Amino acid sequence: MKNSISKIPFIIITFSLLAVTFSNCETTDEETIEDPTVNSFTISTVNTNLKPFDIIEVYTYEKSLSTSELNVSIDGSTLDAYIINDSTFAIMIHKTSSGSIKLIASVDNSEATLDLNIEPLPNIDNPTQIIQSATEDFNTIIGDLQEEASLVQSSLDSETEILLNNLINEFESTL
Repeated sequence: MKNSISKIPFIIITFSLLAVTFSNCETTDEETIEDPTVNSFTISTVNTNLKPFDIIEVYTYEKSLSTSELNVSIDGSTLDAYIINDSTFAIMIHKTSSGSIKLIASVDNSEATLDLNIEPLPNIDNPTQIIQSATEDFNTIIGDLQEEASLVQSSLDSETEILLNNLINEFESTL
């Protein structure tokens, strides 16, 4: 009997520890359990073959953008997205290297992906010719302005003349 009495405190302590341990493991508050699943929705664009610095409109389906926070990224880099309406947003492709990329859009607890292809920028064969052509176009515009002023038999006022000359000088200094 003496042995069974000495075991009673150990049994009580053991059951107490087990009760405390199991009560701490049990969760009854449903708000503390987060749902790890991410819902999906669909996005699309008119053209998936893009060039660097293209601005594209992306259309969303099954999700409204008006009351949600939109996060957009390409290959892990966050982009600025401009919401156009409830189902359309615009982004600029900032990636300059060619190849396949994945656009990821997140709204609330939903995510959509879109595979895009970035085409390389074309090589400029003769940059000097492009600069000369732009200079000629600019000079043509200035000449047309001066000709129009002479046709109406008036001259440019001194302030406009100064602004025009400053514009010409600034343009020529960038060449």
